[in-house]
Amino acid sequence: MHLNAARCLASRVPSSDIAKSKTLALLGESLDFNLLESDSDDDLTEVLDGTANNKRLVKRHMLEQAKNFRELETLVMALDHIETISTTFQILEEQVYGNNGRLTLSLTVRDSRIDDQKWQSELKRGAAQAIVPAKACLPGLFQGWLTTSQSAEPEFKILRETYLPQTILGWISQLEMAGILLTRDFLMEAMDLATIIAAEDSDLLELFTSTGRMPQLVDALASASKQLLISTSSKKGTATQSKKMRVKGWTHELWNVKA
Repeated sequence: MHLNAARCLASRVPSSDIAKSKTLALLGESLDFNLLESDSDDDLTEVLDGTANNKRLVKRHMLEQAKNFRELETLVMALDHIETISTTFQILEEQVYGNNGRLTLSLTVRDSRIDDQKWQSELKRGAAQAIVPAKACLPGLFQGWLTTSQSAEPEFKILRETYLPQTILGWISQLEMAGILLTRDFLMEAMDLATIIAAEDSDLLELFTSTGRMPQLVDALASASKQLLISTSSKKGTATQSKKMRVKGWTHELWNVKA
């Protein structure tokens, strides 16, 4: 699969448009996937005359038929978002490199000119905005991606082995960079992903093992955890936890190593 061709297909013929067109033809009304997945919109008349059950069966069948296409679409979107984030961070990186050529954890602009400060702020804002859609679609790859179709299993197995480990490694790398340049919460996201991969019902751990990518996964997560350790230990005093951290039950205290 070529990313540009797949991106072009996904943009020209998105699964949401296909769903609306097919449901209009088969069910007499245009429905998106959220409505297809919901059983709470049964019409009372259809319930009474017995057609509601048949309608639910049609919806279920359409969801099953669309699942593979939607999952491939998710991969394309994920790769596209990661590429966008990476490009933004590469530009932003140049603004925070020191003379020694190493990326600093300080977000202080080395060139104090006002224009440079505004430029860096705009880049950070753009990077943060680019991460939002990526965070929305990436979880679709973390559990059972392309594993439910037996008819296309050999082809999908190749796709899983080729693209899934590399995409996840790329996402961890972007989370680490976001944790350095934006907020430590993204480093916590990387640690959350480690938990997902190691979960008992996860299919990702076996995938990384069978493809020989486990050392790269370990290195990527170790690098993110190291950055979290450095960042947290360098903070003075006790910072107030963000609402997001409280909701997720996160804490930086585990990573706070005092000299």
